[in-house]
Amino acid sequence: MKLHRFFITTGFTKGEMRITNLELVHQLRDVLKLHPGEACILFNATEQEARVTIMEYIENELIVSIDEILEKREEKIKIILYCAVLKRENFEFVVQKATELGVNEIVPIITQRTIKTGLKQERLEKIATEATEQSEHTRIPFIQKPISFFDALHRAQDHDKVFVLHTENSGGENDILSPTKTQMSIGIFVGPEGGFTLEEVQKAKEYSYYIHTFSGMILRAETAAMVSVFWARNLLSS
Repeated sequence: MKLHRFFITTGFTKGEMRITNLELVHQLRDVLKLHPGEACILFNATEQEARVTIMEYIENELIVSIDEILEKREEKIKIILYCAVLKRENFEFVVQKATELGVNEIVPIITQRTIKTGLKQERLEKIATEATEQSEHTRIPFIQKPISFFDALHRAQDHDKVFVLHTENSGGENDILSPTKTQMSIGIFVGPEGGFTLEEVQKAKEYSYYIHTFSGMILRAETAAMVSVFWARNLLSS
């Protein structure tokens, strides 16, 4: 049976542990109605996972027994999504679905065609945490503060491969199928409604980044973000 998974901020050692997070205690006791003797999975910011058994609720606290500390999962691909700031609900959708697909980091970017620039950082982090719990990942993607498109291009130089989604294709991206490293980092740039400007695309070319299109299809920004993350992850794992 699939076990519920929850994020906590502390580390694990075998034995009893006291949980004082009111929101988590409420979720376990009052929403899911998990009783003493039932099990769940906890994970933390160091990507540790532990199988625990609920022992007892004491007022607004919970005592659990840490039965097993699970081995860390090693990933050979790291995906950093540079996504233009969209309307609030659309960007929240991107954060949720990109997290489910296993993106490592999300960098909101302000482009020449960006209209909305306000994001609620705390809400985005909460959405990412809940999506990580649901999708059984051990790592919550780090959500950066918004930066300009041109600053993002400069920052992305540290990645092994960088793809900028546009209506043309520069080719050559399939050499990602033969990585020279056991681990790779891939940057993916997704533009706003209307896409990147020609100036922005030209600047990306100056960095020798790949300009990529999905068979000439014009996708909504939030759709393009999901498709590109899935595409990049499967390129390397296939």
